[in-house]
Parts: sequence; C-alpha cells; structure tokens
Amino acid sequence: IAFMGNTFARVLQQKTAVLTRTKALIILEMYCQTSTKRRTQIEEENQWTYITVPKATLDMIDESTNQNHDLLKIQAEMTELKVELAKTKSEMITEFRFELHNTVEKIAMMLAKKEFH
Repeated sequence: IAFMGNTFARVLQQKTAVLTRTKALIILEMYCQTSTKRRTQIEEENQWTYITVPKATLDMIDESTNQNHDLLKIQAEMTELKVELAKTKSEMITEFRFELHNTVEKIAMMLAKKEFH
C-alpha cells in the first residue's frame, strides 16, 4: 500500500506537466492541419504570452487546490479541445474540397479555351 501511495503521489506531482504537454500536442496538431490563411488570422487575433513562476509558488498553488476538481476541469477542457479539433478538421476538409473543385473547374476552362484556339 505504501508503494502504491508513493507512486500515486509522484503521478499527481507530474500531472500538470503531462496534461500541459498533451494540450500542447493537440494545439500543434490543430495548427499543422490549419491553412496558412487561417493560421495568420489566428495569430493576428491572439497574442501569445508566458509567465515564469518559481516552483515553490506552483507547489503552494497546487497544495491549495482540490486536485480532483483540477483533473475534472482539465478533462473537460481536453474534451472541448478534441471537439474543436474535429470541427476544425471537418471545416478544413470542406474548404479543401471546395478549393479542389474550383481548381479543377479552372483547369477545365483553360483546356477548353486552348482547344478553341
């Protein structure tokens, strides 16, 4: 039991890092799937910032919060991100198909003009 308790404590200590990394990977995947035009729009609408905080401060914050509540909140955020990712992928596929269709039509028109000359 003591061994399991120690293992559980170590997992809880690293949960923030693991969940943050997972969020970052999802955001990166979304970013890579997004068109250049959409990426530029997102970058123009948002400002990216960061804060460096001493580890002792993070430990105090971590101790003062309800860890189960934090995990449920993070799980809900992850679910929202997954839904948003699926929606974005769907929109991108639709946009890609539209652009592909337009390109095919333009090529067909160019070929038709060339045949008449």
